[in-house]
Amino acid sequence: MTKQEIIRDIKNSTGKSFLNISELADYFGVGREKIRSEVVAGLEYYEQGKGKKYFVNDIADRIMSRRGA
Repeated sequence: MTKQEIIRDIKNSTGKSFLNISELADYFGVGREKIRSEVVAGLEYYEQGKGKKYFVNDIADRIMSRRGA
């Protein structure tokens, strides 16, 4: 998958461009701790109420870098 395909898939599955930890965990089918430690650690976010939202493009960048692409 390319970065654009990952972005498109996440947006189509969730309907959102900014996701919180729980939404990402549901999308990937893993626990929230795994998302925190392996996907969003060190990424920029914006706060919404008590939660943090992460931009889907940043998530796709992280996935691509983890794959070694």
